[in-house]
Amino acid sequence: MIEIAKTRAYQAANKVLLDLYWNVGTYIHRKLEAAEWGEGVVEQLAAYIASRHPDIKGFNRRNLFRMRQFYAIYRADEKAAPLARQLSWSQNLIIVSKCRRPAEREFYLHMAVRERWSKRDLER
Repeated sequence: MIEIAKTRAYQAANKVLLDLYWNVGTYIHRKLEAAEWGEGVVEQLAAYIASRHPDIKGFNRRNLFRMRQFYAIYRADEKAAPLARQLSWSQNLIIVSKCRRPAEREFYLHMAVRERWSKRDLER
C-alpha cells in the first residue's frame, strides 16, 4: 500500500509539473509569435520569475526555451502528447533533444511508458 501510494503521489505531482511546463510553453510560444524581433520575451520572463520567486529554481532562460520546445513539438501531435505527459520532465528532455523525427519520438515515448524506462534507460 505504501509503494502504491508513493507511486500515485509521484504521478500526480509529475502531471501537475508537466501541466505547468506545458502552460508556460504555450504562453511563451504565443508571446514569441506576437513579439517583434529582439524584444527579449524569454529573458524578460526569466527575470520576472526570478524577481518574484527567488526561491524557485528551473525557470531560467534555457529551461523556459525548453518548455516552449516541449509545447511546440507536442501541441499538434494527438498520439505523442498524452504519452509525453506520462513521463518525467527529464525523460521528456532526453527524447526531445535526441529524437529529430516525430515517428522516432513517438517510438521512444511508447517504449518508455510501456517498459517503464528510467532516465538512464532512455539515455542508453
